[in-house]
Amino acid sequence: MKKKPKIYKLKKLNLEIKRKIISLIKEENPESIISKLSQNNIFKYLDIVSNSNKLDLLVVNYKSNLVGYAIVAKQPSYLFSEFYLLKFKIFLNLLINFNFLTILNIIISIIKIDMIFINKIDKKLIKNNYNLNLVAIKKKFQSRGIGN
Repeated sequence: MKKKPKIYKLKKLNLEIKRKIISLIKEENPESIISKLSQNNIFKYLDIVSNSNKLDLLVVNYKSNLVGYAIVAKQPSYLFSEFYLLKFKIFLNLLINFNFLTILNIIISIIKIDMIFINKIDKKLIKNNYNLNLVAIKKKFQSRGIGN
């Protein structure tokens, strides 16, 4: 691989970039909560991420193609607090599409059942560190050093 990939932090998203990121989400993260949402709600989600000071949207370009993305939160709690205004739309979207398991996963995460067996030191470490929430590289570009 001669040409190196470029990683950009996006703050402004146009429709074309949003569609490319949605395509990546649906293809590479099909089990994620965000992939279960309508296109309109994913657009709103991406707008919140790109406009936030607490979240970062990174994209990987290789030979002028968007081949990867990552959403990073400066703290895990920001994944809920930043989407406060969108939470009812997300819930309604999941309910209408009968994504009950996804709703259950959200509830487990909100009430922190998934943290029961983690010791206090590790909980503090998790709470105060960056959280790589979603990440994907297109399948045909994986294992080629592009996401490094």
